[in-house]
This record gives sequence, C-alpha cells and structure tokens, in this order.
Amino acid sequence: YYLNINEEEKGDTQLAPYSDTLDILKNKFSASYLDVPLEFRIRIKPDQKGKNFWIAPGFRAGILVSDFWKLKYTESNGDISKSKVYGIANIEKFHYGISLRAGYYKFGIYSFLALNNLFEKDKGPELTPFSLGITFTPF
Repeated sequence: YYLNINEEEKGDTQLAPYSDTLDILKNKFSASYLDVPLEFRIRIKPDQKGKNFWIAPGFRAGILVSDFWKLKYTESNGDISKSKVYGIANIEKFHYGISLRAGYYKFGIYSFLALNNLFEKDKGPELTPFSLGITFTPF
C-alpha cells in the first residue's frame, strides 16, 4: 500500500495499492494511541519477598495521538528517495480491545488485541492491531 494524496483537498491522504513496478526499500506505517487500561490483577501464592506469579486480564481503550507513514524507494533514474507523511485520513480515532499481562516477580509478558479495525469501514485495508511484548519492572 502507498499514500494517495489528493492535491485538490488538502489533508485528504489515504492508503491505496501501489504499482508492483515500484522498487520499495522500506515501507513503514505507525499509529500511536493514548490508552486507559482497566485490568484485574491476580497474584498466585505470594512469598515474603513479593516474588510471585501474577496474571492481569483486562480491557484498554484509547484515542489516536499521532500517525505517520514512511517510505524509502528507488526512483526510475536510480536515486534513492524518502518520504514521511503525518495525519493519514480514515484511521480510527478511537480504539478498544482486550489485554493480558502475566509474569513472575519483575518480569512479564503482555498482549493486546484490538476489537476494531485500524481503518474506518470500507476506507482502507482490513487490519486488526495486535501487540505482544516483554516487560521488566525494576521497582
């Protein structure tokens, strides 16, 4: 996918399929949300030093704070070009989903699965955000 910029209407920037003949070196899209979590933390057999297993299922909801699309490509004359565009149209301004965190002592894993798509209905590809990672809490 690439950005289709409508010059007649400023701010109308949308993702659309790009030609297979374009030599793409890097294609990155990012959307950042400010989330409010609600979770239930369950501790399993805590010991005296606070070392225990824990699990925290929950729900998160948030609003879009920033988004950008970055492209690095080779032009027809062989030059390498870069572009970066902010404020992509048709991205959901609000997202919500289920979350799960689990771990032992100061180490853990987290996951989040959005229950809505990244783009508004029929205005972009159907993408459902999912994240998975590890955590360390030093204090």
